[in-house]
Amino acid sequence: MLFRSNTTINFYIPESLKPGTYDISVNNGIENAVLTNAFTVIEPKITGFTPASGNYNSLLTIQGENLANVQNVALGNNGYGNYGAEIISRDENQLVIRIPANIPTGNAKIYISAANKSISSSDDFLVLPPVITGFSPSEGTPGTIVTIKGNGFDSGQYYTSVKFGTVGSTVISVSPTEIKTIVPSDAPAGVMKLVVVTPWYTVASDNDFTVKK
Repeated sequence: MLFRSNTTINFYIPESLKPGTYDISVNNGIENAVLTNAFTVIEPKITGFTPASGNYNSLLTIQGENLANVQNVALGNNGYGNYGAEIISRDENQLVIRIPANIPTGNAKIYISAANKSISSSDDFLVLPPVITGFSPSEGTPGTIVTIKGNGFDSGQYYTSVKFGTVGSTVISVSPTEIKTIVPSDAPAGVMKLVVVTPWYTVASDNDFTVKK
């Protein structure tokens, strides 16, 4: 019980209480008052989600029931939800979330919690690795700023590195769709792949960058 006065009683709904309609009974030590069918316990339900797969930082729409009061959404692939997701919007039948940038690639269950209830999806969401779709310019001397385009990049600058071939470079900025980096001074002249590295993934460009000296 949270609070009690002559006119009001506040209390938590027991976590073990199953969905359904219940009477409310109040006893003051002398008399017992009962409100019949006074309170209905509901729980959130996941009926589906779209898309079935996506990159880091992409949006995922969860369909279901009783979703307006969902407090937390997480994704996990170890039997529990261990990577919290940002809730973009919610109503009774739909949640829109952002795929967390720190979750490993692969299959993951979706977990939602509300009113002391935790529910998981029956199907898995497939977390895809990031992709490099292109970069510009395609050649340059050491010190040249290169913009790498793609999807699913980690939004944390300090957890992302870029290599020109095997030589590390300075990362200026990172967003989910773009990385700015500098051609390193010790990169050898010639053609090489651009490689994006984070704690969870390594992805190389399809095309070559040409370092000029």
